[in-house]
Formats: sequence, structure tokens, C-alpha cells
Amino acid sequence: MTTARRPRWWLRVLLCALALLAFKLFEPVFAYHWGWREAPASTPLPPQVEAADPAYAQAISAARPLLVQLQQRLHLPGIAIAVGLDGREVWAYSRGYAELETLKPLSLDSQFRIGSTTKAFTSAAMAILVQAGKVDLDAPLQTYLPWFAPKEWPVTTRQVMSHSAGIRDYSLCLCFPIWEYYNRRHFASLREATAAVAAAPLEYRPGRDFRYTSPGYNLAGAVVEAVAQQDFLAYLDAAVIQPLQLAHTAADDALREMPGRVGFYEVTSDGYRRTFRVDNSNKWPSGGLLSTPRDLVRFGNGILDNRLYDAATRERFWTPQPLADGKDNGDDYALGWRVHRQREILGGRQRTDVVSHNGVATGATSRFALYPQQRLSISILTNAQLSTTKDLNALSNAVVDLFLAVPRPAQAEPVKLSAVPAR
Repeated sequence: MTTARRPRWWLRVLLCALALLAFKLFEPVFAYHWGWREAPASTPLPPQVEAADPAYAQAISAARPLLVQLQQRLHLPGIAIAVGLDGREVWAYSRGYAELETLKPLSLDSQFRIGSTTKAFTSAAMAILVQAGKVDLDAPLQTYLPWFAPKEWPVTTRQVMSHSAGIRDYSLCLCFPIWEYYNRRHFASLREATAAVAAAPLEYRPGRDFRYTSPGYNLAGAVVEAVAQQDFLAYLDAAVIQPLQLAHTAADDALREMPGRVGFYEVTSDGYRRTFRVDNSNKWPSGGLLSTPRDLVRFGNGILDNRLYDAATRERFWTPQPLADGKDNGDDYALGWRVHRQREILGGRQRTDVVSHNGVATGATSRFALYPQQRLSISILTNAQLSTTKDLNALSNAVVDLFLAVPRPAQAEPVKLSAVPAR
């Protein structure tokens, strides 16, 4: 009788090493299957906090249940909203939890990831430099970024900001985990964070197509940094955040303890789990900010009131960018904003322009929209990662209708968008 030979020690070591390598490469997939917890009991009711203008009491009373219904239907840990009209906040409301594990309640100043809503901030920083004559949107990127590798065709800042530059989106990488989107590396500089896309070949001739790309948009932040001769985040703070007094808007820095930062979750009808831990230093200009609905409304009011740059510059950045053949880009995309012409409001009784930029981040979702003709701004944030923003869009539209139905005193001149493309 013979006994089976035991596997050699080196084979066992090799198998363990391969298993560890597979785990590190595909960690988000493995991690999704553990860490789930049962959702907190629905009673007592989740905490809520509110600041409201009594003139809009009727609209607020009708809007509040809409948020509650959406929170319950989507099992959101927390949801927060703010509405601004005529340059001031008229409602701010937060309901639910900043952290489910400890039942820490949301406050009106709780900081959420805003995902791609960040692009509107980078757009504002760029607009300031363009108005000052420091950036030519149609100059080759190498004018400002000499380290941007030469391509088969020229690439401009305008094309980068309108997602028509031919630059790739998130991809696989030689990193842990293997997906760039789930980055865990802390980048010391924006140049370092954009090095991979700067060196990569273009996927198509610039101007020929529209393909949304956050890694490509990061190059707009690199241009801001180069022209301002200042770290991107420092310039954003000095030029945009501080002038508008956005006290709770900052980079989502994984290396800093930030007491106001909420927990970020994936949720189902049965429970919740913390999302995969990421480091957003690979996307500061395109998706790396934290903010609050109140700060976002204050930001929107500042744009509408020309507090950062003039109306002509705003018009340039709010003009949807055609492709090289003159056709519409198919996404209503301007320069860091989406501009939807003549959308229905008030149950279809009126039409108006809507300027927006939503965001989906790891563990959070953002709706941010401006109604220039009505001088209204609205932001809705949640600390759950939704697959799309359609539910927040629908909620936003319903809330806007409620507030626009309230009679208002004579308002300042509405912001009108030109029907003629401006470049």
C-alpha cells in the first residue's frame, strides 16, 4: 500500500501567493460579499433637522414627505436637500444617519461625496482664468502642460472639458485593485495622478465623438494648476470656495480625519454595508470633493449672481459644445455643465432652461441643478451609491415645481441663456 505524496512546500507557497494576488487584484468583488449588516429598525423615526423660510412653508410641507418616501423606498441611510431662490437659501433639510453603525444623525453641515458634481467647481476655476485672459480654451494642451505626450492630433482644453478629446475613461491598471476607479493609492500631485492618461494614445480623433471621461477631465484641473502656478486644491479654495464662503466644501482626503464626513454605503432592502474604501486623490478635479446641499446652493447662487465671473463668461461655459462636424454632442454637455434647453416645469405649463451636473461616487449620489430664469438652485445628496441619478432627478423636479408655485415678490432680472452658441 502506498501513500499519496504530499504537495511540495513550494507548491503550497505558490498557491497561497496566487490566491493572495487574486484577492488583492479583485478585492472589490470579494469585499462586496462580506460586511453586510441588518438595517436599523424603522422606529423610532430617523432624526431630522431643518432650516426654513416661513414664506415657503406650504411648499416645504409638501416637499418633506417626498424626501421621506424616497428615503424609505430606496433604503437610504440619509438624505439632505437645500433650495435657494433669488440669491438666498430658503430651505435646508436633512433626515437620517451619517453613520448607520453608531446611528450618528445627519446635520445640515454633514459632508457627502458629490462625485462628478465636482466638475462644475473645476469649470468655475477655469472660467475665472479664462475671463482673466490667462487660458485659451482652443490652444493645444501642451501650451500649459508641456509634459502631456504629443498625440496624433492636437488636444485642447475645450475638448478635454467637453469630453470630446479622445481620451479614455477609467480602465484596468497594474495596481491593487486592478480597476482605476477603485483607486487606493494616494497621489502626491495632480501631474502624477494624470500621468497614465497623459501618456496613453487617443481613442479617436478629438472633436469626432462625445465620450464621457473623468480621467480626461482631470487634465482641465492640471491646466488650472499650471496657469495659476498653485496647487489645484489650493487655487480652488482661494478662487472659488473661500469667496463664496463654502465652509464645508473640501477635498475628500483619505489621509485626513474629517469629523463632518459621513459614512458611505451600499444598501439593499435587507441591509447595508460600508462601500469599498477608496482614495480620491486620483480624481480631485473630476470627482473628488465633499460638500453639503447648503454649500452647493450657495455655490449655485454665486454663479447665478456673477460673483466669480461675469455673465458673458458664464454664457461661454454654459454653451453646449458641438462636435467637429457641427452636430450636437448628444449629451447637452457644455464646459463642465449640462445645459438642458426648454425643459418642462410646473406640470408642463411652462418651459425653462436647466443647468446641472449630477454625480455618482463610491457610496454617495448627488443631484445639483440651477434654473437660471427662475434664479433657483437645488441640491440633493445621499450617502448611498445609486446606480443612476434618475430618482434624485425626479425628486428634484417635483420639489422645484412646489417652490416655483409659490408667489414671489418682484425678483432680480432673470438669467437668460442665449440661443446662439458662444465660444
